[in-house]
Amino acid sequence: MRTIEEIRSKIRASFVANPTIVSAYGLDTTKTFTEQFSNVSIESDLIDVVAIAAFYLESLFYLLKAETDKSIEEKMPHTLRWYRNKALGFRYGYALIPDSDEYSDIGLTETQILDSQIITHASAQETPDSTGALLVRIKAVKGEATNLQALSATERTALQGYFAELKDAGVKLLVQSLPPDSFRATVDVWVNPLLLDIGGLSLITGTEPVREAVNNYLQNLPFNGEFSIMSLTDEIQKVEGVKVVQVKSTESRYGSLPFTVIQDKIVPDAGYMRLDAATDLTINYYVYA
Repeated sequence: MRTIEEIRSKIRASFVANPTIVSAYGLDTTKTFTEQFSNVSIESDLIDVVAIAAFYLESLFYLLKAETDKSIEEKMPHTLRWYRNKALGFRYGYALIPDSDEYSDIGLTETQILDSQIITHASAQETPDSTGALLVRIKAVKGEATNLQALSATERTALQGYFAELKDAGVKLLVQSLPPDSFRATVDVWVNPLLLDIGGLSLITGTEPVREAVNNYLQNLPFNGEFSIMSLTDEIQKVEGVKVVQVKSTESRYGSLPFTVIQDKIVPDAGYMRLDAATDLTINYYVYA
C-alpha cells in the first residue's frame, strides 16, 4: 500500500507534466513541482488534500481485501499443497500465534527461524484408512536429500500437535515420519573390459561406478516420488563402460515387514528408500564380447 508521500509525489509529478497546466502556468518542464510552487501555495494544499483522501481510500480498500481474504480462507477447506507447505513451515520449539496458523517472528533472528524449521521434505496425500474413509496422510523427514532421516519421537509429537491446532475441522490426519523403506536388487551388467574389470571396478579410479549409480539413483529420487525399474536401468546404462544392463529382480519393504517384489514401479511407503547393506545389492558382471 502506498504512503501519503508516495501519492503526493506522484500527483505533483503529473501536475507539472500536464501540457494544459504547463501552458496555463507557464511552467518550466525541466524543473520539479517544489522548484516552482511553494509548500504553502494553494496548489500544494489542494494536492495534499487529494493525497490524504486517496491514502485513506486505499487503506479502506486494503482492509476490506484483507478481511475478505481472511473470510475466504476460514471458510474454504485447505488443499493438500497447503498441508505440505505447512509441514515445511513447522518450527520446532515454538508455539503458534493464538487462534492462528502462523508463527510470530518478533524477537527472532533469521538464523533462529531457519534452525527451528527442521523439516526439509514433506508430502500430503489422501489415502483410505482401515474403514475405507479418506484421510490426509502427511509424511515429513529432516536432513539433506542424500541423508534423509526420520524425526525423533519428541519432534514427531511436536509436529502432530502443530497439525492438531491448524487442521480443518473434521479432517482426519495421519502425521508420520518414518525410517526409509529397505531396497534390494539383483542386476546383471555386461562391461567394456577396457574400462571396467570383471568385478565392476574402474581401471582408473578403482571404484565401483555401477553400485554408486544405484545408490545415487535412490538418494536422488524426489521425496515421495516414484521408483521405477526402467529409470533405474537407464541410470546404470549411463555409467561409462557399461554396455548392457538387465535388472533381474527388485524388492522393497517397510520396517520389519517381508520383502515384496516391485512390479515395474513403486512409491516408497516412507517416502524414500535405501539399501540397508552392500549385500542387498547383488551385481553380476560379465565381459561384453
